[in-house]
Parts: sequence; C-alpha cells; structure tokens
Amino acid sequence: MAVSAAVSDDHILTTCLAASPDIESGAFELQTYRDYPSAAIALNDALESAKTEWVVLAHQDVYFPARALTRLEEMLDGLSEDVAVVGVIGRTPLGETVGEAWSSGMSKIVGVPLSEASDAITLDEVVIIVRRASGVRFDPALPGFHLYATDIALTADEAGKRVAVVPLTVVHHSRPVISLGSDYAAAYRFLQRKWSARLPVLTMMGDIRRFPLHLARLDFRVRRASGFAQTRRAPVGDPAEIARSLGLTP
Repeated sequence: MAVSAAVSDDHILTTCLAASPDIESGAFELQTYRDYPSAAIALNDALESAKTEWVVLAHQDVYFPARALTRLEEMLDGLSEDVAVVGVIGRTPLGETVGEAWSSGMSKIVGVPLSEASDAITLDEVVIIVRRASGVRFDPALPGFHLYATDIALTADEAGKRVAVVPLTVVHHSRPVISLGSDYAAAYRFLQRKWSARLPVLTMMGDIRRFPLHLARLDFRVRRASGFAQTRRAPVGDPAEIARSLGLTP
C-alpha cells in the first residue's frame, strides 16, 4: 500500500501527514506531488507512479494515528475485488453519512462510526484509496481541488465498481470552512454538466442540482454556519495529542 499527497504547504505536511507514526517510522513511504494545476492531475500521477495494489491519497493536513495505516491495509485486503474506491467518511445512496473523522476546523468528530465497511456513493476528499487495477481514475478535466472524490466515486459506479467506507478514524487538522468560494463553484458546475443525467448528485457539502440558485444557497448555509467569519483561523492543538485525547492511539 502506497501513501501519496498533493502538497502546497510543507509546514502543514511536516506537522500532520508526515508526522503520522506509520509514515514517520518508515513502515509506509510517503510520496508528494507539488505545483499541479488540479488535484485530479496530481493524484492520477500518484496512481500511475505507484507499484502497489492500493494507493492512499490523503490531504496534507491529515494525521493517521499509530497503526492506523497498518489496520487500513488489513481492511483493504479483506474487501471484495469489485471495490475500486474507498474512503473514511462518505454518504450512502440514501444520503446517510457513514464513517467519521475528527475535524479541527469544526472542533469535533464528524460523521457516524462504523463497525464494518459500508457501501457509499460519494466520499470526503480527506482520504481516498484507489485500487489501481480497477482502472478507475480521476478526470483530468475537473478543475481545481474540490469535488474530485464525488467525481471518482460516480466514475466507479458507472463502471460497475463499488465504493466503500471503512471504519478508520483520522484527524483532519483543518482550518474551518467559511465559504465555498469560486474554485468550489467551478468544480460544482463542471460536475453539474458532466453528470447532468444523474442529478441530483450527492456530495459531502450538499447536493448538486439543476436549480441555478442551489449553489448560492449552499454557500449561504456554509457562511451562516461559520458565523459569517471573514478569515479562516489556524487549527488549534497538536494532531498527535488530539489523537491521544480521542483514544485513537493504541
């Protein structure tokens, strides 16, 4: 199992993903990809460069608690051959959230705990694991760094492959989301066109719909939830200490 990340901030990488015990110890090698125009292009390069069956594609601000990657590898080995894409938090076709992660931006655990792997129709980008032999890849035409998990999950589904969420809690040492922004809007509209025959499309932030004002409603909901904050504050605390306080470290 390989671990890869698109990187834009080396300090965040060093204090989060690279500090994960299974990576810091050398048990799992971390490959980084910099200066790419989009997540899709960077992560496709990661998939093509890897030699392992599974590739873990994680945000640079994710921290895997001790032995988390080892346990993840064991869970992946137990999945059926038709599972192509895996995450740690996602939504089912019925819209239910499955899986969980600590969000420093929200100062809480988000999601619903699982006892075993569960099928999903969309995933959070925080951690995406792809089975290379499935042939499922990211769409290089998708702009920016948003909604690529939703897109690859739909691509897998269209190819007759399964998408799953596994019971693995990670620390997402993120800044709070205070608005969706123009980059998210560009990705939203791309998926709106690409998957028009399947609308509404489920995402972790809210559905993609034909209704022109729906994106503005989603953005307003996010801004209201943030208290209409003007700046994204830095996350508080040390990821390793957060993992220990949550009982995630054995």
